[in-house]
Amino acid sequence: GILIGYGFAVVFAVGSVPAGYICDRKPRVAILSAALLAWSVATSLQAAAHGFIFLLGCRAVIGLSQAFCMPAAISLTADYFAERQNAAVAVLSVGLYLGSGCASFSILFAELLGWGWAVLLAGLLGVALTPVLYRTVEEPERTEWSAPCALSVVTDEVFDKSRVARMLTVAASAKMLSAYSLSAFLPIWYVRRDLDGYSSTRYACWNAAVLFAGGLLSALLGSVLGGWWSRRDPRAPCLLGVLASVISMPLICVVLLTSSFGASLFCLFLQHLLGECWFGPTVELLQKSVRRSVRGQAASIFVVASTLVANLGPALVGIVDPGGERIGLHLLWLCLTANAAAAAAFVWTAREIGVDPVAAGLGTRPEDYDDSGGKTGAQ
Repeated sequence: GILIGYGFAVVFAVGSVPAGYICDRKPRVAILSAALLAWSVATSLQAAAHGFIFLLGCRAVIGLSQAFCMPAAISLTADYFAERQNAAVAVLSVGLYLGSGCASFSILFAELLGWGWAVLLAGLLGVALTPVLYRTVEEPERTEWSAPCALSVVTDEVFDKSRVARMLTVAASAKMLSAYSLSAFLPIWYVRRDLDGYSSTRYACWNAAVLFAGGLLSALLGSVLGGWWSRRDPRAPCLLGVLASVISMPLICVVLLTSSFGASLFCLFLQHLLGECWFGPTVELLQKSVRRSVRGQAASIFVVASTLVANLGPALVGIVDPGGERIGLHLLWLCLTANAAAAAAFVWTAREIGVDPVAAGLGTRPEDYDDSGGKTGAQ
């Protein structure tokens, strides 16, 4: 649990402080390339590990490297797709699902070659992709979305001035805690539970399809449904989050309580499709709830804060893991509790929108006007 969770997350969170500052002032493509190289090398070095401390150190390097990746990627996306930023962020999130799906094949590589070769090859692939990234992605000119901004200003805007942004962070943290816990320990539970029809090969192939297809369709569903609904009701992202949280609970119950491997994976697919469509609309609402000048940085702070809290899930499951198939019961109560908390936070946020005209898209903060009285940017 520590290796999967806070061995990564604590360094990720601490590293995000200087990462945001550096990404605001230095070439982001170079930063992203260096981060990819560093975490790829650290991944490969895990193949030589003979103890817990060495593995923990490798995970820490990976966490630090990815701390630089997130703000750089979001900042580049904001500048490349300034007019369609929310759609671009949704597409960017699909890459996470694609990566998670492909990670399932590491089971096959580990069985064929051993886990050491599996992590070594995964790391070497990242090393090979580093020059491709550096040579093919050009550094765009900075826009107002990525202009340098003090970290204290952004955190004050997200966690103090905007009640909507603050509650959205709470809701996202709870949803991501459930998702991170399932992602980390569901493969272990499948091995221990040995459901009817299960084999490691079938799991690797079908889980990859479930994660990729479910994630892709979920991002598309969230973008289309969120956009349509938001034009009719400014609370739509929150209501979508409530539905996603409530729908997730019975689906997770079936995933962890059924005796059929096929039924479990099918419900896992539905959980990804229907239970994870909240992310894109939530980020869009978050950006509406803060000043335009900090919206790009606010999205990074939102993701970092949510990720740090979410990693509490895998760490907790690792601590209470009894070593058998009963780990499924711990996953069950933790995920149900997290989704219930997320639903409550989304409901609370929907109520707050009634008293926050900016978050509802119905008003503009005084700070969004320049000295001449004109708007610094459209809502």
